[in-house]
Amino acid sequence: MINELRALQQIAACTGKGSQEQMQAIIKKNLTHEMAFLLEVAYNPFIVTKLNKLNLNAGLIEGPSSVPSLATFKALIDKLRKAKAANSQLREEAAWLVLSFPTDLQQTVSDIITKNLNIGIQAKSINKAVGEELIPNPSLMLAQDDVDEIDNWSEIICEHKYDGVRIIALYKDGNFNYFTRNFNQISTEHMKYVNDELLKIVAANPVVSFEGSFFDGELTDFDRKSVSGKLNKMLKGKVDGEISRDFVFNVFDIEHEDVLKAGKGTTKYKTRRLKLETYIGKAQPTKHVMLSEQWIFSNVAQMNEQYKEIVKVGGEGVICKTDSVYECKRSKNWIKLKEINDCDLKVVGWIPGEGRRTGYVGGLVCEDSTGTLQVGVGSGFTDGDLEMFNGLINSNELFGKIVAIQYNLRIQNKFGHESLFLPRFIEIRSDKSDADNIKNIK
Repeated sequence: MINELRALQQIAACTGKGSQEQMQAIIKKNLTHEMAFLLEVAYNPFIVTKLNKLNLNAGLIEGPSSVPSLATFKALIDKLRKAKAANSQLREEAAWLVLSFPTDLQQTVSDIITKNLNIGIQAKSINKAVGEELIPNPSLMLAQDDVDEIDNWSEIICEHKYDGVRIIALYKDGNFNYFTRNFNQISTEHMKYVNDELLKIVAANPVVSFEGSFFDGELTDFDRKSVSGKLNKMLKGKVDGEISRDFVFNVFDIEHEDVLKAGKGTTKYKTRRLKLETYIGKAQPTKHVMLSEQWIFSNVAQMNEQYKEIVKVGGEGVICKTDSVYECKRSKNWIKLKEINDCDLKVVGWIPGEGRRTGYVGGLVCEDSTGTLQVGVGSGFTDGDLEMFNGLINSNELFGKIVAIQYNLRIQNKFGHESLFLPRFIEIRSDKSDADNIKNIK
């Protein structure tokens, strides 16, 4: 596996124009059974190792004199997948395996086992290089902006649109595994308070088999920015379970992981909702897991009144739904309405600050995934944001970051190019790696 690990390090070193093609070429050149296995462990969201970090500095842990075989590596991953949790013995075994590799490869091996490998290549590019779907690329059900669709509905199921981070909680082997909408894994130990209440739901419904089921919802906190900031720390494994003390998991759906693999479910939404109401109602969680509030209307006028009430008291908006099956894509059966719009764009440049911002970033240049829409964003920054931007610039990590931008309208600027009216920075989206396409930006 030595050659394959060094190839992964070569991929991480690829930057600039044409880097994706270079990365794919390196994978093709080094495409062995070992390489395929390493990529699958690192990037397949359905392979859960239950490890987020390893202690490689424990004095009592020493690796063997020879590099472990592929069979030994596979045996460890199999143990981790089957374990209910990563206990101290498994952690030591994993660290022992890592330390058996040459020093310059140990961090890469550790990142693979803990699913923290970030070498700048995504599932689509890996699969293109391999020539098959080695890495599943699942999606959650997402809402569209086409409000005209609602006029054709005979019944409108209306729910709060939460202002947080979308996650799912997947129940496997007696515990929950947490993923962002891009299927980056969040360590269960960092979701302690939410996890405790979800386990109470399972315990309160002993006749139900939750194995393979996932709860879908929005993770919120008292401060939206703190959710993203905390999520970033959790993904890096730099926190403990107390970080989740103020989290609320607003659950609005339930399905099975088979649906994520198939791309579409068979159970209608009202049936899924009834399951949620029954399961959560029996457990009666009080703080960290909440069932999303719901209303059912027969016409748009009724729905608009509820929407206005929500916005009036500071809510972001609503999601309108039909009694449809779960679709792993942006679906016309979920329509979002919100007073102020937001989108996720890619940072492609920055503007030096002036006045009180001298020495800092004055603004960000951002664009959609197609490059059609480009906008300069110069407001919404806190002093902490500016410090963060400077750090990212110094480490050459600002370009390519996905940022959430709030705005009022999509417009054409004075040069006739697509832009946004009154864009404001919200946060860096640590849970996303792709910008929105202009067709989804209202």
